[in-house]
Amino acid sequence: MFIYDDVPGGAGYARAIQDNLEEIARLALHVGKNCPNQDCSGACYHCLLGYRNQQIHNLLDRRLAVSVLEYLLENRCPSLSRQDAFNMALGLEAYMRNWEITGPDECPEQFGAVFKTYNDSPIGIRPIHPLSTRPKLDVIDRIREATGILPKIYTSFDLLRRPFWVANHLFRSLR
Repeated sequence: MFIYDDVPGGAGYARAIQDNLEEIARLALHVGKNCPNQDCSGACYHCLLGYRNQQIHNLLDRRLAVSVLEYLLENRCPSLSRQDAFNMALGLEAYMRNWEITGPDECPEQFGAVFKTYNDSPIGIRPIHPLSTRPKLDVIDRIREATGILPKIYTSFDLLRRPFWVANHLFRSLR
């Protein structure tokens, strides 16, 4: 993390932040967990979006910031629930017409959802948190052997913010 003062000559903000970093981080965690907008799906004009950051609005997600702060302040490792994993995979449905989706109740626990193509080649979507490490190739191979389903690992960020990119990646993997 880099903290710098963007005022020419500096106004001392960076030093003040350094001196009060934990207090500021705890306040940021509280704000991140408690957006006043009940319909906020990760970033809105009540919590993160503003005029000065409009060029990166599509990249901002307070839930990711909360995960980083929880890790730093509380040593809590990020994770995704099975329902969250399914909801993230469900976002691909609009881009994958003619593919059948199987939800968490009907697919192996290693996946958030399983898509079947027109030729019934199943592909399992395994969402991971952006701060989590990707499974090693031998783990992915074992999942494929155990389930008979081709595992595809994507971060929740990619599934939520770049679903078209993920769908294109899936299409290319079938060639």
